[in-house]
Amino acid sequence: MSETELRRAITEPSRLAGLRLEAGLVDVLVGEVVGEPGALPLLSHALRATWEARDGRTLTLEAYRVTGGVRGAIAGTADAAIDSLEPDDRELARQLFLRLVEPGEGPRTRAAKRGSMS
Repeated sequence: MSETELRRAITEPSRLAGLRLEAGLVDVLVGEVVGEPGALPLLSHALRATWEARDGRTLTLEAYRVTGGVRGAIAGTADAAIDSLEPDDRELARQLFLRLVEPGEGPRTRAAKRGSMS
């Protein structure tokens, strides 16, 4: 998404919901996600966390900072999900997450190897 589209994705739903955005919050949010793969889901998650920590009808920079920004909000949600599991299930989840993020022999890796062998 472009910077303009990201700004609209923040301001329009907020306006329709009757929420106020503290000056500078949109700039900070857009600055953290612009150019990132999956920018919209990252933005959505950060906005939800900020909404949960809001001051009345205003989404504030302080609420955004308290939630840890984009990466902090994601990490906090992940930690809460893991903490809610029984110990044996935590270990299974840890192993699953490691498999999801470790580079492996996917199609791109194999194609890159073939290309470097030519």
